[in-house]
Amino acid sequence: LLLFFALLFTLSFFIFNVKRIALSGNIVLSFASLIALESITFNVLSYHNHLHKYGVIYANVAVMIGIFFILFFIKKIKKRKFVDFFMAGKFFLARIVKSPHCLLLVPLIFLLLLITLGNPPTTYDSLTYHMGRVAHWLQRGSVAYFPTNISRQNELGPGAEYLILFFQVLTNTDILAGLVQFFCFLLLPAGLYYLLRTAKVDRAFIPWIILLSISSPMAVMQATTTQNDLVCSLMTLAIIIACSRLLWGRVDRLRGGDYVLIGITLARGFLVKPITLIVSFPFLLLARRLPCHSS
Repeated sequence: LLLFFALLFTLSFFIFNVKRIALSGNIVLSFASLIALESITFNVLSYHNHLHKYGVIYANVAVMIGIFFILFFIKKIKKRKFVDFFMAGKFFLARIVKSPHCLLLVPLIFLLLLITLGNPPTTYDSLTYHMGRVAHWLQRGSVAYFPTNISRQNELGPGAEYLILFFQVLTNTDILAGLVQFFCFLLLPAGLYYLLRTAKVDRAFIPWIILLSISSPMAVMQATTTQNDLVCSLMTLAIIIACSRLLWGRVDRLRGGDYVLIGITLARGFLVKPITLIVSFPFLLLARRLPCHSS
């Protein structure tokens, strides 16, 4: 968990320096970037069957050092950026704590966390292909295709399972496997808030829209499983957020970092579940006609 949050912090700080975006949108893009990072890391380690605990730790620590090296020595980022980033985080957390609507979710989140940590994966999908493919990857030390009569283990998108693999290879247990969807459940309100504010939805309606969305039975029931529908939902939001400047702002304000993030979110959405591209497409078409803030 410490390495997971360190990676998420590093990627969030990097995005904070390359794209001006509120932290509510930043954290969603950071999660998508984390899937991208782990997919590259695991595939590189798989070339020589180095997909094991120490290989994952060393590779990810090296990546974090490389990111900070790029920021401080190539982009010449000043220490003031750290202060600005922490202040943005402090302001973001303060708004969450002070919101009475967010407090309504605390009992639900607490119960979901207990269920996630207290029960190993037991659903049909978990046992037939989500955890099955993770077990094969661990045994072979590689995320390459493997012989199996369950075609879903090789054919369906492995994006969400890469994060399950991340936790399992470091802990040698599947007790944390449900945290991937649980974290997505926690981040969905942030992504929804960013998009609703960007779309100029009345502030009085925003909390109720968010509560209605994430309290849907399917979202609550999947928040403790190893399925990938909540990850898919978060990737859909990430695609729309990454494209918001292109579609709602001015094209001449796009920078290299924007194009990189658009490419990452599109690729990671496809890697998790191609339906993310299908679902996000009509929203992006509609967004061109909405009177929105420049993000």
